[in-house]
Amino acid sequence: MTSPAGVRICEASARLENDWREVYATAFPMNEREPEEKLQELIDTGRLLYHKTVGAEGELLCFSLVSLASKFSFLAYIATDPRQRSGGYGSKHMRALIDLLKQDYPHHVGLLLEIESTNPRMLQISGEELNVRCRRLSFYQKLGSEFFCPGMRYLSPSLQGEAAEHELEVLLFNFSDAPILHDCKSGIVAEIYERFYALAADHPLVASVMKSLHSCGLNDRGGK
Repeated sequence: MTSPAGVRICEASARLENDWREVYATAFPMNEREPEEKLQELIDTGRLLYHKTVGAEGELLCFSLVSLASKFSFLAYIATDPRQRSGGYGSKHMRALIDLLKQDYPHHVGLLLEIESTNPRMLQISGEELNVRCRRLSFYQKLGSEFFCPGMRYLSPSLQGEAAEHELEVLLFNFSDAPILHDCKSGIVAEIYERFYALAADHPLVASVMKSLHSCGLNDRGGK
């Protein structure tokens, strides 16, 4: 699918604009949104990358926010204006974003992201919610993602006002054909919790996830 004339796909930007605020507030519930001031500070200091796809009139069609870690990139947010979802801009934006990150951060193993689990054990979800989650997984898989560590039981801390942790799945867009070694995966997971959740390695949640990760890697050390 080609883009209409004048559409600019995945261009870098340094400021969060009003149309970004509208899409951000529409796409993510309050308890999943970081304060704008914090995001802008991270962009200003080079720790967060803001890219946007805009239409011929300059209107925001899709945006992404990517955090930079030591060995990997981390997709913090991506959203498309709900009025523009039939245009395929999310897919186009993601493909261009991956190409840009590969070029600009060749030392990174890849781009990682979290999605809600399609096979939760702790929470019963409706068939409708399961379909939504499966469509989201399919979207990223069609773009070339893979499970970072199949079988790992990955959890995020409880959100504001909620008692239970959230079951998530970690996906990876690998920047090379080389497999990621098990010890490297352990370091990446530990850094995600420390950098993005402010949880130390001895936190019970982190310890539980790391135990699950090591169990998955017992039979495939040296491989994916």
